[in-house]
Amino acid sequence: MKKRIFGLRAKFAVLFLLFAVIIMFSVGAVTYRTYRSSMMKRYASEAVTIAKLAASYLDGDELVRYSITRERDEEYDRLEAILDNIKEQSGVLYLYVVKPVSEDSTVYLFDAAAANETNYLAKLGDRGDWNENFKLAKEAMATGEPNSDLEPTMTQLGYLASAYVPVKDHTGTPVAVVGVDFTMDEIQTFLKYSLKNLLVMMALLITGCFLVLLVLVNSSIISPVRILKNGVEKMADGELGVQVPIKSRDEIGEISEVFNRMSFNIGSHIQEIMDLNDGYYKFVPSAIFEILGKKSIKEINLGDNRTVPLEVLRMQINNFEEKTRQMDAGKLFGFLNRVYQLSVPVIMEKDGVVDSYFNGGLSAIYTKVGKNALDSAISICQKLNEEKKAGRMPEFSDIELAFAISIGSQMVGIVGHDRRLSEVTLSEQISMVDYLRKVAGKYKARILVTGTAVGWIPNFDSRYHARILGMIHVSATDSLEKIYDVYDGDDEALREIKEYTKQSFEDGVKHFMAKRFYEARRCFVEVLKVSQGDYAAREYLYLCNKYYMKEDTSEINVYIEDF
Repeated sequence: MKKRIFGLRAKFAVLFLLFAVIIMFSVGAVTYRTYRSSMMKRYASEAVTIAKLAASYLDGDELVRYSITRERDEEYDRLEAILDNIKEQSGVLYLYVVKPVSEDSTVYLFDAAAANETNYLAKLGDRGDWNENFKLAKEAMATGEPNSDLEPTMTQLGYLASAYVPVKDHTGTPVAVVGVDFTMDEIQTFLKYSLKNLLVMMALLITGCFLVLLVLVNSSIISPVRILKNGVEKMADGELGVQVPIKSRDEIGEISEVFNRMSFNIGSHIQEIMDLNDGYYKFVPSAIFEILGKKSIKEINLGDNRTVPLEVLRMQINNFEEKTRQMDAGKLFGFLNRVYQLSVPVIMEKDGVVDSYFNGGLSAIYTKVGKNALDSAISICQKLNEEKKAGRMPEFSDIELAFAISIGSQMVGIVGHDRRLSEVTLSEQISMVDYLRKVAGKYKARILVTGTAVGWIPNFDSRYHARILGMIHVSATDSLEKIYDVYDGDDEALREIKEYTKQSFEDGVKHFMAKRFYEARRCFVEVLKVSQGDYAAREYLYLCNKYYMKEDTSEINVYIEDF
């Protein structure tokens, strides 16, 4: 049984807290907006009052003159002192008077400063911006009316809230604006403090409600469900007649009643289904269902197919036809089953699936592409070596197995008739490994691996002991495929000889492929001096003797097998 991560109580708590958080933040957001609106209106009223007071001392015509002459006089100093006093008494951040002179700039006429401020921000005639941060100021100039709202803006001086009152000349035309700026920090601090207190109160209230609801839910839902769960666990453990003592008149009580009936009737059906499934999987491996994207054999239909990358392994008992003539049926099938009992568990341990058996051999596929097929072949060969050495099974004394391995895209599908279906795996790689398993004995090789497969196997050169056997011609595509002889599964003596002669053998293969037959011949002679039983070197030596005297080698093929 899977470990429970979240029980009903935990889920209830999570859902309740989720809704509580949503409610808290919703109420907080509404409260924040309400408080903010109220604060902004209050500050807007105060700012407009201060701006109107400052504007009442100013004469529009005089402001126009100051903007032209940009010269201070006694009247200018008097007005400046009044504005400084208003700023100091009101406590606003900035109090200033500007006159627009173009679409994007203004001229400062006054910039008030409190007594404790050492420098004015702007002097008479200094230029200022008249951009999108001054929408309300432009509106006041256009309408000739004071603002009723504050305009929050982020400027180089900070986050400010501004209000504007126009100053008119003798014709009633707005010629300048008085601006009053508050810092938004004070407003934001007050709002955060109020919101924090509200959220704390709501959290305490929600916690109390949560505890009360938790007690009610535990007694009416969680406890009965736990009793029902214990009954389900007992039935899952084999106690099919278990009954749960829940008599509540609600949905849980109804479910418990249905469960009790199910527990009483299900035993025989479960056993029948298990026996049937076990029988199916003996003939159709469950991995085939996974490859085809099916959950059970009931979903399998004629023509289902899928192309997937797979490792393919073919195993063959060498000279099997000869053994069939030497044994009667009983001994032959017993011999075959002992070979399969030796090999199939190894394939399954390496995540392989035996998809078919044939005369003296088997076929296996691996959905995890990599080194599993090769490791399986090596392990089977090593087990066979151990059996031969121990002498526990006399029939294994002269047996030789051959393996062929490739990796690539394979077509897996269902063929046959509606009343008799079978799984089949098709591809060029399948046909090639089928051919290689038959010719492996010709070269006294136990494990042949295609160059395509080697390209998929990580760290092949450092992980395994192998030599390049040569090239095979693929007639269907008129291409050459490199073949490797992996000798990790050979008996110890043969493995040491192949390792000792590997360099000479591979040099000979390279010379042969380059049609330097004389040089190749010398290399294979060196190999045969050490190992006269190297069938591959013998085959190459035969071909070199046949070709090296020829002057025209253009028609000579450099592959050793034609598939």
